[in-house]
Amino acid sequence: MKKLISLFVLIFSVAIIFAACSGRSYPNLVGVVQNVEFVEEYKHPVYTIATDNNYTVKVVMDDNSYADDLFGGVLTTGDLSAFDKVKIITEYDARKVKRTSDEIIVVRFMWIDEVFYANAKTLSDGTTIGMWDDGFNATYQLEDGTELIRINATSGPDNVYVGNRESFDAFSEQAKPAVLEYYEDRGLLYDADALIEQAYDYYKKDRDNFHTYHVEQSVSPSASNENIMCFLTVVTVPQENGYMGQEIRRGEIFDRNTGELINNFNIFNCSIDKAMDIIFDEAVDSAYFNTADIEDMDKLKSELKAAVKPEYIVLWNENMEISFPAGTLSGYDHCYILGVDYTDNLKSIMHSWTIPNTEW
Repeated sequence: MKKLISLFVLIFSVAIIFAACSGRSYPNLVGVVQNVEFVEEYKHPVYTIATDNNYTVKVVMDDNSYADDLFGGVLTTGDLSAFDKVKIITEYDARKVKRTSDEIIVVRFMWIDEVFYANAKTLSDGTTIGMWDDGFNATYQLEDGTELIRINATSGPDNVYVGNRESFDAFSEQAKPAVLEYYEDRGLLYDADALIEQAYDYYKKDRDNFHTYHVEQSVSPSASNENIMCFLTVVTVPQENGYMGQEIRRGEIFDRNTGELINNFNIFNCSIDKAMDIIFDEAVDSAYFNTADIEDMDKLKSELKAAVKPEYIVLWNENMEISFPAGTLSGYDHCYILGVDYTDNLKSIMHSWTIPNTEW
């Protein structure tokens, strides 16, 4: 019994130490603004908010506090007229709010979580939908609050970093503007309006099985050497019911000194037809290549050669990837990816200046 008590005391002591070392953690006070007023004793506006647990609370920043938001600093002026709803967050411990009260809670920090536009978009059948915007991502919803689609802001190439990869920072100063201009001009690889309409159509058709659509586009570094910088663009778009996503993958190769975009077929010193022959044979010989579901290898090889496009090629430091979007190949309803290591055979058909570094 003494051993059990000692063991319990030890475990309890360790738990206390762990909790003490883990730092303070508490839920922030969050709520949608119901009213804005100015009280003489306070420098900043007093906000009445309806919290997520249906309490009504008044909050105000102290005189020396800072309102951090991406919407023009409107929290310090109290002018929220540009928005139909505003949800704010403060650093106050939400667990301390037990009931609705007229007490004004003074906080050190406050920022806007999301703003809402009630008439953000009108669909083809005349239905008006609203949008919550957090400064980066947008969520479109019906009048009853049903979320149709969440569109995440694009990321990269200049703000995405990957372990064991050179980043956008490795470009020369001359190259950086050219690379950014390329991505800005290219823009989105999906049609947001079409996806919103698609989500609404499916929702009307099968509400019970509908799931909120999620859309995202990101650019991240994939490979490099002293001559080139390579990136992968990934676009995630939903399947019809929104339950699962599909990836569209695009490879980009740039001259790291000038920022010039290089046609991905130009990494080869032979025709793309010959290159695909060798790539396919190398992939088939790989231990990772699954032939179990392939009935006709010659047919698949022929389809790959006919379907391949420059942007399907992605260079990684470890290997080369060729991805074929869903529907490109017969019998494949999802993205099909062919991968091959930098074997001597593969290197023999690549210009030496295009072979990525394989060691760090």
